Amino acid sequence: MFYRLILPASSDLSRALIQAQQEIDRLTPSTRLKRLLLLCLQAQQGSLQPLLERDLSYLNPLAHSVGEWQFVRVEFCDKDRYLLHFEYDWQVFSCMGLNASGRFVDKVAFCLEPNGVLCFDLHGFGHLSPADEL
Repeated sequence: MFYRLILPASSDLSRALIQAQQEIDRLTPSTRLKRLLLLCLQAQQGSLQPLLERDLSYLNPLAHSVGEWQFVRVEFCDKDRYLLHFEYDWQVFSCMGLNASGRFVDKVAFCLEPNGVLCFDLHGFGHLSPADEL
């Protein structure tokens, strides 16, 4: 499954880009693009989270994400392909005294299309198994 994200020209996004402009101007062109992409993705984080949240039932049927997500960095792969690295906390809580928590670290591939649309490859975002932890 692919998900296309059209980045709106919102005032929050514009403010974030303007605030980072001085820092970004000092960077190399490829680093500058990765930083701009990360800022745009962070501004759209709320719409991306439901798509990127894994089914954590392989850890425990009661496992779920908690707290804030963090979009950590954008990594260049090749040509117009990138990886978005992100993290979020998970937790298991039950009346039976089973309490566990941890930090889930993940990444998703996406392409930057010529028209500025980001196309996310969500094919790998199905169910995980304990074998994925190895």
